[in-house]
Amino acid sequence: IALISFGESAANSTLVERAVLSIRRRGAFNGPVMVLTDAPEERYEGVFDKHVTVVNSKDGDLKFGYFENEGMKYKRFKTLILDYLDMVPELDSVKFVYYMDIDMLMGAPFYDLIDGLNTDYGIETSETDKETSVSKLFFFRDPNSQTFYVNSGFMILHRHNSRRCLELWRKEMDSHPRYRFDQQSLNLVVELDKDDEEGVNPSDIDAHVDADAGAGSECHVVPMQSASYLVYTSNQDSMINLGSKTNLPHLIHIYNSCKAQKFSEEATEKFVSLVLNLTEEEQESHKFGKAVITPSKDKWMDHEAEDSISIESE
Repeated sequence: IALISFGESAANSTLVERAVLSIRRRGAFNGPVMVLTDAPEERYEGVFDKHVTVVNSKDGDLKFGYFENEGMKYKRFKTLILDYLDMVPELDSVKFVYYMDIDMLMGAPFYDLIDGLNTDYGIETSETDKETSVSKLFFFRDPNSQTFYVNSGFMILHRHNSRRCLELWRKEMDSHPRYRFDQQSLNLVVELDKDDEEGVNPSDIDAHVDADAGAGSECHVVPMQSASYLVYTSNQDSMINLGSKTNLPHLIHIYNSCKAQKFSEEATEKFVSLVLNLTEEEQESHKFGKAVITPSKDKWMDHEAEDSISIESE
């Protein structure tokens, strides 16, 4: 599994540590973790186990182009996941990549999640010849959005098959520097309702992708129902209610720093403690509950962003 953290504010938080802990404990995943970051090398030195590899972003990728929303420079790294994967020789055997935003926690075994998604959506069928098959990306639908038909916070990629989709997505990002959300560019990739300047209609996605998955298609975006796998804690009450349950969902999205700032620190710490099964010593450290990134002008970056990648070997 790999995590991405950009900006001084993100580096000063414990979002990465918290995500890794949830993956190890609740996710029961002990495989490789890649942390992609712009933070100084010493930031994560000695923090993780030997199966976590920290990869520093390239200056050219950080300084590429102009975006009205500086945070989009970091969102652009979602389209470069496979390029950075290629930079880590010890991960050469990786075939599928599971990407998730860093403000998510794993609440149940990782392989149960993958087995369920594979059964429901035939993910393994994307293992076809990269020159002749339709490039694919798998995303969860976004139940809270009337504008974006999928949520880009979690996606499944095939090491070879998904590259064309990522190239197209990156091209749309670079061509629309005024966009504030990476989902806007993703909407254009699948060409949904492309003549409608007001955006796409989420209800059109199934009909479109089914029609677009035939011979000659460049990218096939597969929408996955999130209800069985992913829960959003849209407010403090929903977070507290979820924390009281015995069986947790596979993925828990606590939302980004803006919404998380409205949650009390006490409630957040209690919830994270329950989800991560924190020891008394870990609870007393208070570091795992402080997941909110305070918006500020970073020393080496103008914006903070945090994402994560989950990687599964063959």
